[in-house]
Amino acid sequence: VAQWRSDLAILPIQNTLEGTLHDIQDRLVSCGLHIVGEVNIPVIHCLLALPGTRKEDVKTVLSHSVALAQCSTLLTGMGSVREAVFDTAYAAKVIKAEGKTDAAAIASKEAAEEFGLEVLAEDVHDKERGQNIQRYLLLAR
Repeated sequence: VAQWRSDLAILPIQNTLEGTLHDIQDRLVSCGLHIVGEVNIPVIHCLLALPGTRKEDVKTVLSHSVALAQCSTLLTGMGSVREAVFDTAYAAKVIKAEGKTDAAAIASKEAAEEFGLEVLAEDVHDKERGQNIQRYLLLAR
C-alpha cells in the first residue's frame, strides 16, 4: 500500500490470548498509512491429519508459533513435539504434501478441506469457544 501496489492492507494487530503484536504496532507509527477500518474474527483452531491417522499416533504437530502457544494444553496432553512453520495453512499443506502419517497440523477447518485432511479435534485452543479473537486493522494511504 505504501508503495502504491495496492489500495488497502489488512494486518493482524491483537489477539485476545496472545496480546498485542508489538512488531506490527511499532511499524504502524512510521508507515505513513491510516487506519480506515477494523474487524474482529473468532479463531477456531482444529487438529488436522491425513485421513486414517489417529490422534494417539501423532508425534509431531506443525503450526504457526502463536497457534501452537494457543493450543498448549492439548499439545502437552498429547506429548507431541511442536514444530513452528510459516503459518497454519502451510502446516496443513506440509502434512498433505509430505504424507506425514505421524504428524498433525493446528489449522482451520477450511485448511482441512483445501488439503484433504481430516479434523481430529475441533476448537482446540486453551480458552472456551468465542474467547480467541483476532483483531485486524484495515490500512490505506
